[in-house]
Amino acid sequence: MSYLYRNYYEGIRAANFFLDYSKNGRQFLALNRDTVTDVVNYNKDIQSLAWYRAEAHIAKAYYYAELIKMYGGVPIIEKTLQQATDMYVPKSTYEQLVDFIVSEIDNNKAALQVNWKTSSYTNQDGRFSLGSALAIKARVLLYAASPLHNATNDVTK
Repeated sequence: MSYLYRNYYEGIRAANFFLDYSKNGRQFLALNRDTVTDVVNYNKDIQSLAWYRAEAHIAKAYYYAELIKMYGGVPIIEKTLQQATDMYVPKSTYEQLVDFIVSEIDNNKAALQVNWKTSSYTNQDGRFSLGSALAIKARVLLYAASPLHNATNDVTK
């Protein structure tokens, strides 16, 4: 099972790298392109970039949901780490991870496609959608409210 730990953190690193790299995506997409005559394709690319960025956040939430399910508290990595300088990151508590996962989903759910099958992008089916993001959130909150992680039986959870 240790390979899963490494694989999930590699996914988190890839998502963080994409989010860092695509911060200036609008300018990058406009390079060497006529944004006036090719405005339709340019706008599609801008929309796709927004979806990709939101999906990267949801992917991170998914990876963390799987990690806390297996390991409990793990370190939260919110940026692309450099191997030589950022070797030690403190472990977060289970509650901090639940809050992080919920905030990742809540902050990015508006930018997700509602349903790929019913949109004009049916060839993109299988990507993260609003429903899959909310399902991850529901499962994480359900586990957090279970007696295993809610020993005091706090009904607000």
